This record gives sequence, structure tokens and C-alpha cells, in this order.
Amino acid sequence: MNFYGRVAWRFEPFQAGVHKLRQCLDAGLSSGRSDIGLFCGLNEIKYALFSGANLKSLLKRIDYYLHLMETYRSEATKNNLLLMRETVSSLIDNGQATSIEASACVGDLFDPKNKLREAFFYYSAIRCYWVGHHGRCRYYGKKCFNLFGQGGQATSYVAKFYLGKHFRYLRGMAFYPPAQSLTTKQSHTIPYCFYLSLHSSFLSLVVPILLSGLNSLGLIRKKSEVQLNKEVVRGAIAAMKAAADNSDWNFSNKFRLLQAEHLSLSKRYDTFMYDESIESARKSGFIHEQGLACEKAGLYCKDVLNMEKALEYLNQARECYEKWGSDVKVAFIQKELDALMEKNCN
Repeated sequence: MNFYGRVAWRFEPFQAGVHKLRQCLDAGLSSGRSDIGLFCGLNEIKYALFSGANLKSLLKRIDYYLHLMETYRSEATKNNLLLMRETVSSLIDNGQATSIEASACVGDLFDPKNKLREAFFYYSAIRCYWVGHHGRCRYYGKKCFNLFGQGGQATSYVAKFYLGKHFRYLRGMAFYPPAQSLTTKQSHTIPYCFYLSLHSSFLSLVVPILLSGLNSLGLIRKKSEVQLNKEVVRGAIAAMKAAADNSDWNFSNKFRLLQAEHLSLSKRYDTFMYDESIESARKSGFIHEQGLACEKAGLYCKDVLNMEKALEYLNQARECYEKWGSDVKVAFIQKELDALMEKNCN
């Protein structure tokens, strides 16, 4: 569990973590250590979600794990899994046909002792990004990163040991990292990738960093707090660059997508970086991020009035989202396609 939660991202595809954590679940239950087994199952679902596993199959597996948690009376793990279930249900159909009566008991979100606060803000930010609520995504993302930034005393000691003089850049980094820590010279030593590997799960931060960067680019396009969002984007690009340097398989497509979106703000460049992100995501098996890159490329081509390329990219995005199992995203892309077709006819 420790290896696949903290270290394996540097050596193996995320998909390998899904398989190994499932084995850990089976081993824990068969040996009488249901607490460890179910915790591995919880992390398996997280790995599967961010690896682009089919959402409808993942929902069935979550429901099976919820049944196990009822059997073994694991309430804390159950609440975390219910938050994941709400996220998957939202990504499929906004919970219209896939929601259940049971919901996570998150308690008082203002109570610093509430261990579910972090998970609640975390999954809320992810849901809001994928359904297009940029403002709410930033709100929940900021809450999430502020909690991550607090860290624990033991984590700080370990971080100091690994980072040495670079630890000072970590201090105060939350949702809005300080600009002085984001220079090109420091992008290889920026502590994001090191700090993330010390956290209980590397994926607990890397996905929000990616989405916060993309979300901020969306807000920049809407002329919302441009300077502040530019700082977030620079931080996200630096973090993804450092992550991609450690694991090309897991992070290159994410880094290239952020670069493509950043470059597209000028509306004067080709789509080659989008194409690289799409191809990288395809090779790594991240069907959801392949769809996202196709979607962003299509919307960029629409903005620069290249309707033929826009239709091509958006059709690819729809195919990817269909394979992912996200009816919400398929409907969004279909709406964009219908509008483009109508415009072309006129």
C-alpha cells in the first residue's frame, strides 16, 4: 500500500496500481485484516478513477465495496467511498439515474478535527471542474489545497530531510503558490513533486493541481481575476513539468495539455501541442484525458473559426467520453457539435 500510494507513480503506470491494490484488498480480507484490505480498496477506486476506468463499471465496483464495508462495519472508509461514489455518479449523469439514498456523513466542515473535510472539498472540486462550474471549482479547490498545505509535523520533518534548502518554497504553498517559487530555473527543483510523494497518496494532489491549472485558464478566458489565475497556471505548469520529468507515462499528457491551453490564449498558434497531449494520453490509456484534450482542441479551433478541425476534434472527444462512460460529457460535446453543424448549414 505504501509503495503504490507514495512511490510507484515514478516507476509504473497508474493502471498497475489499480491491479496491485485490488490484490491487497483480497489479501487483507482473507488474512483477517479487513481494515487494511478495505483501505486498499478505497485507494484502488481512486487510482481507477484517475486512470480513466469506465465509470459505469467503476460504479458497480464501488457498490460492491460499500456492501463489504457494511459487512465489516467500516464507517470511516465507507464515508470516503460514498464521496467517491457521488463523484462517479455526477460524472456519469449528474446523479439523475445513478444516485442512491445513502450519502456521506461529512459532519461539520468548519471543525479542524473533521477528517472528511479534505475529501469533501477534494471531490467537490473535481466534480465542479468536469461539469463546467469554474467558480465553484476554484472555491472548493482553494479549500482543498489550504488543508493539504497545513500538513503534519512528521510530514514537515520528512520533507525537510528530502528537500533541504528547497523546503522554504513549500511553506505557505496552498492553492495560490508564491510567484517567486515558479521560475524556469527552479521548475526542476520545485517541491511539488517531492511533497506529493510524501503525502498519503500522490494522486491526492496531482489531479487537483492539473485541474486547478485548467480551471484557471478557463477563468482567464472569462477575464476573471486574470493576474491571480496566471500565477496558478504558472504553478500548475511547473508542477506538471516536474511530475512529467519523473514519469513520462503518467504525466506527459497532462503537462502538454496545460501547455497547449496556455499557448492557446494568444489564438495565434497551431494545435500541435494538443495533438501531442492526445497521443500521449492514448498511449498511456487515459481515455478521459484523451477526451479532455480533444475537447479543448475542438473548442480552441472553434474560437479561431477553424470549423472543420473543430468538428474533427469534438467527434474524437465524444468517442472518448462514450468509452469513459460519462453521459454528461457526451451530452455537452453533442450540444457543441449540433451548434457547429447548424452554424455550418447557415
